[in-house]
Amino acid sequence: MRMGFTFKISKLLPRKSVSCHHFFQCAIQKIDVDSTGIVTRDSFVDYWITRNTMTMDMATLIFNILKQHDHNYLSQEDFKPVLRELLVSHPGLEFLLSTPEFQDRYAETVVYRIFYYINRSGNGHLTQRELKRGNLISAMQHADEEEDINKVLRYFSYEHFYVIYCKFWELDTDHDFLIDKENLIRYGSHALHIGLWTEFLHRFLGNSQAR
Repeated sequence: MRMGFTFKISKLLPRKSVSCHHFFQCAIQKIDVDSTGIVTRDSFVDYWITRNTMTMDMATLIFNILKQHDHNYLSQEDFKPVLRELLVSHPGLEFLLSTPEFQDRYAETVVYRIFYYINRSGNGHLTQRELKRGNLISAMQHADEEEDINKVLRYFSYEHFYVIYCKFWELDTDHDFLIDKENLIRYGSHALHIGLWTEFLHRFLGNSQAR
């Protein structure tokens, strides 16, 4: 399902949500569990009304759309549908359609950046409070409105991703997409104190993934 599908049901969405359609495409995908590409008005209204979405502020609404039903937090996995939709529909990322590997690397980097800056506890579980206090929603709205993705400096700039990717590739000498302690301490001509590397990994990846 592409961006146009969202606009077909835009009259059903609250006005505040239309400018952040990549998040709400995820709601449509949750309704269309069989991936038919068809969502009836009744099924959409049922999903929207029974969850009291009309009374929610934007952050609460997005949090509830993205999270797993039995979780009270967002994981990195929960953001994958948003990034998939962004990659197939944003005009500033069309050039990546022919390079799936770079699509994956871009999506991973965006999610890591989001969690690094917003998940202040660093545990890989992004809470509703953290989402509200962060700037992700305004950044996503900016991405929806701006055709040049490189002007969206918070999280989504492809140029920023490419700089990070090139530095990662430089440090990852065996190119297995894993950076160990020996790789990391070479950063900045060995400027990173060896005692900081564990803290860095915990902050960047979350406690559950740091080694």
